[in-house]
Amino acid sequence: MTETKLRSVWRGMSMGFATVAFAALLAAEPGVARPDDVISELTQQDVVAAATALGWAIGESDRTIDGGFHQTLILPNGAPATVAGFECEGQPQRCSSYYMNLNFGLGNTERVEKAKAELRYQYAQVVVRDPMSFGIARAEFLNGGITRKHLELSLETFGIIATDAVKFVFPCGMPVDGQEPECDSNKEFMR
Repeated sequence: MTETKLRSVWRGMSMGFATVAFAALLAAEPGVARPDDVISELTQQDVVAAATALGWAIGESDRTIDGGFHQTLILPNGAPATVAGFECEGQPQRCSSYYMNLNFGLGNTERVEKAKAELRYQYAQVVVRDPMSFGIARAEFLNGGITRKHLELSLETFGIIATDAVKFVFPCGMPVDGQEPECDSNKEFMR
């Protein structure tokens, strides 16, 4: 190929790339959240959008005494986890930190002690609430901002950890109307 033909091909390719890039900009809808958007202050709507993207059901929500929010998210196994925004200001509440939590009220000190001794997580902690209950918890701080994708991955990671804890505590399945399902003897280790 001659130099003139190479320049012509290069110019055509450059125009093609520019056209594709321009078309992509036009296709991006204003106001539509993208995974790489930065969240500098977390809202309850951000949490709901991330949980919905994960396919989780959305439960009840309320406000905290100190101006934050509580949002219940139903994990795929049916366990109700809570995300609480704290260090919040304004309307709607915009928060600089959030806390993910799943509580287990076991009504049995031996089961709480066994869970405390056995459950170990790198990205969450086991918090004993009282002798009869404990929780799995994880805190996150925005520190100048996180991407929407980071929020989604943070919730997903907590969901995986919480699901593991549910399987440990309730090896035969989640309680229904306060009653744990019957179990075969191989899965009785937490009872």
